[in-house]
Amino acid sequence: MEVDTLEVVQKILQSARTDCIFKSTLVTKDIDLAIDVGNLLAVDRNPLDLQRFRYVTRAIIQRFSSWRLVSVFCGMRHLD
Repeated sequence: MEVDTLEVVQKILQSARTDCIFKSTLVTKDIDLAIDVGNLLAVDRNPLDLQRFRYVTRAIIQRFSSWRLVSVFCGMRHLD
């Protein structure tokens, strides 16, 4: 039995559109990205809020820093 890949992909996309599985990824910025196609590089020259960036980074690290995670990286076993 031969499967038509294009047909399968179209059905999945149609299902996603009707079920609203995908969320919008539209981003509005003051300065557009500088794109260098030859080097496959995109540079964002928009200003960065360092205070917010550091706060979010700290929050993410604290959220994922647990004994279980540390023990996995250190090669130790955590006994429950």
